[in-house]
Amino acid sequence: MLRLPRLVLLPLLLVSGCGGGPDTASVEGTVTIDGQPASDVQVTFQPVDGSRASVGFTDEMGKYRLDYSPSASGALVGEHRVTIAAAGGDLIAEEIPTGSAMLEAPVSPANEYQGVEKKKTVEAGSNTIDIAYP
Repeated sequence: MLRLPRLVLLPLLLVSGCGGGPDTASVEGTVTIDGQPASDVQVTFQPVDGSRASVGFTDEMGKYRLDYSPSASGALVGEHRVTIAAAGGDLIAEEIPTGSAMLEAPVSPANEYQGVEKKKTVEAGSNTIDIAYP
């Protein structure tokens, strides 16, 4: 006689209590440069302890929202080094030996502040963190 294995149900506490994931919080805000909204800018929140960074991109009004991973929004709770960089760019054909195209950097006011770090704190819950340059 063929016996089928019994389905074993684990207590809900065991399933939901394992791991739980990192302590993240939602983060959104506005990036301005010289008082004007900065569009097409990549915003990076890098935890000072070197943990995984969160990234967002500004819209035409300079507003951004961070993503921690493809399935989780927000950023880790704690201190961060925040940087911006111009997003986008165009592929241009160049006469180079490999025959590859190169990415031409976009013209953006963000280029002047690329790599300039600002310290920001992400707290538990919902955060609105505006970033102004200079």
